[in-house]
Amino acid sequence: MAILQIDDSHDRIEAVIFSDLYDSVKNVISIDNSVIVEGEVNVDTYNDYTRVNALLIEPLTQYVNNNIKSLSVDLSYRELSQL
Repeated sequence: MAILQIDDSHDRIEAVIFSDLYDSVKNVISIDNSVIVEGEVNVDTYNDYTRVNALLIEPLTQYVNNNIKSLSVDLSYRELSQL
């Protein structure tokens, strides 16, 4: 079992990774390596704590290649001029 701390520069959450899953994904988990985590969320309202029991972990690039077929970005001229 492992506990992965996920940080998106705004908030942190812990993901619990049980042994079977951990053995299959330990090579893709590293600092600054972006991953997709799917799982079940557990909220402890008493301690104000949220944790995810990970069911699937996949590198972001692999997830995008397997699941994203297109990307559309709509920006107005005003939004572009503010960049």
